[in-house]
Amino acid sequence: VSGLLIFSSSLGAVAMKATTPPILRRFGFRNVVIWNGALAALALVACALFEQSTPIGVILLVLMSSGFVQSLQFSTLNSLPYADVPVHKMSGATSLSQLMQQIGKGIGVAIAASMLNLTLAWRGSAELSTFEFRVTLLVSALISIASIIFFIRLRKDAGAEMSGHVSDKALDVSREQAR
Repeated sequence: VSGLLIFSSSLGAVAMKATTPPILRRFGFRNVVIWNGALAALALVACALFEQSTPIGVILLVLMSSGFVQSLQFSTLNSLPYADVPVHKMSGATSLSQLMQQIGKGIGVAIAASMLNLTLAWRGSAELSTFEFRVTLLVSALISIASIIFFIRLRKDAGAEMSGHVSDKALDVSREQAR
């Protein structure tokens, strides 16, 4: 059963790979990281709400959806550093991006481990329970929501050359020029 649960998340992540280019082309990097970031946070909240009585089908669906939106977010965020970088600066962008990814992963693991330990200490127990994991998932969701503040600051056309996304304003200008 645990293998099936892990597989469902991976299935969602794999399914996302084929849909990323059309999603980015349709909505653009900025909109995707904002709205999909909110969906990824909601997926974490949904996982925090699991109970022993939660039907396996519901868990599978939530985990598959979570795998989809998290993979879309990671793919988008991992592509964005290269989107508007001139070719001659790509090497530096790659190095900086890889460094930031590693730092981000380390900080994420440290925060999650700290939350588990702090919640365990607060409860005064020596054994982890679902409570500690719920709190950790909810804190992770709050951090995800907080990250949206940074995404809102992106230019509306961020990554447009890479994604092929054309803003509504650019479409209006193109239509006017065509007339």
